Amino acid sequence: MHVLTKYREMIDMQSPDEVIWEPYPETVIRDLAAYCSSGRAIWRTRAPLLFFYVVEMYNLDRVMRQFDLKQRIPPLHSTSMELHKIDLIGKTDKDWSAEHSAYVYMWNERASNIATDEILEEPLDFYDPYMLWYRRITRRFMSCRHYKKNAHGMTSIHQLTLGDDVSIARIRDVAAST
Repeated sequence: MHVLTKYREMIDMQSPDEVIWEPYPETVIRDLAAYCSSGRAIWRTRAPLLFFYVVEMYNLDRVMRQFDLKQRIPPLHSTSMELHKIDLIGKTDKDWSAEHSAYVYMWNERASNIATDEILEEPLDFYDPYMLWYRRITRRFMSCRHYKKNAHGMTSIHQLTLGDDVSIARIRDVAAST
């Protein structure tokens, strides 16, 4: 058995009480190299990340627990397909700061868009709305061994569900790989 397969099975066998969901402790942050924590003041900003022609929205609402804030169901986020279609062919003289001026403005205002939500006092309850949502949309297992086939040889959709909009192609892919 390949070691990766074994690791996946070991992770799959963990029970909820064996996983500690907590923010990065101060002791860990304090021991980081200076360049790793130099931007700490904006770790909780709601702003786009920019690199020349690349614009990616930073989805802080998906990782609130990492910053000791109460995790809520994140709002729907749509990545602009127009931004992802950009290539550099024939655009060597393009002024990307002008092209992405709205995103540059948002980045420049990053210090005024820092999340200050409710502090997480204790681990989220099993029935917390976020935890119910998370279990519904998350791939629950890493290894294919846990997918159950029905009488027709198809993988159970309930085992597969990554969200309400699971595609038939995705179901076929997983069924074929088990």
